[in-house]
Amino acid sequence: MIKNHDKGITFDQIKEIINEKILKSGRTKDKLANWLIKNQVGSQYIHFLGLLYYYNIYNIGIEENSVKAFELFSKASKSDYSLAQVYLAKCYNDGCGTEKDNILAFHWYKKSVKNGSNIGEFYLGYCYEFGIGTLIDKKKSVELYRKAAKNGNITATIYLADCYRLGKGVDKNETKAFEYYRILANKDVIDAQYQLGNCFYHGIGTEIDKKQAFNWYKKATINGNFFAKDILKIYFSKEERKAFYYFHKTAEDGCKFAKFNLGGCYQLGKGVKKDERKAYELYNQSASQGFIDAKLNLGYCYEYGIGTDINETKAFELYKIAAENGNAIACFKLGLCYTLGYGVNIDKKKALQLFKKGIEKRGVDRKVKLTIIRTMESIYQHLVAESLFSRE
Repeated sequence: MIKNHDKGITFDQIKEIINEKILKSGRTKDKLANWLIKNQVGSQYIHFLGLLYYYNIYNIGIEENSVKAFELFSKASKSDYSLAQVYLAKCYNDGCGTEKDNILAFHWYKKSVKNGSNIGEFYLGYCYEFGIGTLIDKKKSVELYRKAAKNGNITATIYLADCYRLGKGVDKNETKAFEYYRILANKDVIDAQYQLGNCFYHGIGTEIDKKQAFNWYKKATINGNFFAKDILKIYFSKEERKAFYYFHKTAEDGCKFAKFNLGGCYQLGKGVKKDERKAYELYNQSASQGFIDAKLNLGYCYEYGIGTDINETKAFELYKIAAENGNAIACFKLGLCYTLGYGVNIDKKKALQLFKKGIEKRGVDRKVKLTIIRTMESIYQHLVAESLFSRE
């Protein structure tokens, strides 16, 4: 688990890895959890049980799980178990199982670094870059990103490349940024593929090469990068048939990302005759293979009757799964479900929590954020009004 995090595997991706390991072990989730409960003899076991609660793999209730995870991470952290300290910091940062406290989040990230955590170096650098629990210090953030990157952390390497590209905390060096993106893109790192496309398209650290840009945007799109997908729309007017053929060929090999994108082609009639039923089937196949964005689009299908019958309950359930796995748009859609009572009872406080969660996600489109904020303001005004009336 430590090795996976140190490579740059995200918190959302770790849940899939844990589920795979449980499946391969031949144990049920309940049996594993019960064994860990009875064998709390080492920090690693205490922390791993905390992970089962944190990711709702062993579910005793969402709120109860958060509190239990926080307690176990706290216990393991006292023994200087560095990965538990990273998770404890994240609990403080997100307000998971405890009150949100950025100063304590910074404290525990810093402590994890002292105890040798590579992923901790990245998150501590992130704190310095964005002023989380400490004063902004871009030079310090670059220093920490560089250390984490040197130890093989992919996420830290991308952030370091961004710093060189933009001149944040270090002298601007687009050539160096390009080299970092190129190395990572060739290792199938999706965000690096997208950024490499940008480099070739705009001439960042290299000569402008629209053909290379298109190829890297296409690879990033196949692998699930939404920003690259939007840029490819520029090409679609001329390259729709080529893109459709590429997605179709890759989907036949079983690629869940390609099936998702192929579903989009059928839904919108891009490069092929519009076929909503076919789009629904492809989204369903991709979602069955675990692709979260496909679950979001499948939720759309059930909400609006795209290629299937309208089903409010199924739409709600799919938005919920996608939101729990970190999809920002799904957080917004789920918030609307709670706002309007769509497939679930109205709960405006829950809606506000989900909108807030969606806004905090990295990479959310500005227009989407504005829409969420306006919706939040409207709900907040209604809650205030309800509170005033209840006092009369």
